[in-house]
Amino acid sequence: MPNFSGVAQANAIAVPPINSMPNTQVGRVRVFYDSYTTIAAEDVTVADTITFGAERIPVGARITNASIQNDGVGGTSAIVSVAVGGVSPIVAADITAAGIDTITTIGLVTTSAGYPTMTFTTLTADMTDGKVIELQLEYVID
Repeated sequence: MPNFSGVAQANAIAVPPINSMPNTQVGRVRVFYDSYTTIAAEDVTVADTITFGAERIPVGARITNASIQNDGVGGTSAIVSVAVGGVSPIVAADITAAGIDTITTIGLVTTSAGYPTMTFTTLTADMTDGKVIELQLEYVID
């Protein structure tokens, strides 16, 4: 019966050994979190963008998980996509109704430092006032 090795294992047993990328081996998972509360008077429209965070996600961060939790912004359709550091979209979600949208995005690596952004790709009615949109990203950098 043949035995097979994953890429990291094959690199480790190669002669001479091949070094793995630092964001793929023994890294710490870091969590990014921010939220936004809708204000009906802001009159958000298609292509409007919300920028999240006080700290940039660094170059070379490997995004391992992304999730959006929301109270349901109202209207008939509100679809958003999230981008960060040259990787777009990390996650796209319909936030019309309340819920959690999660996507595991193993292997997406940022190509530039940047703040996560959420862009409305579809918005067919005014948002309800006072609804919370939460964004959480998990990533490995070292």
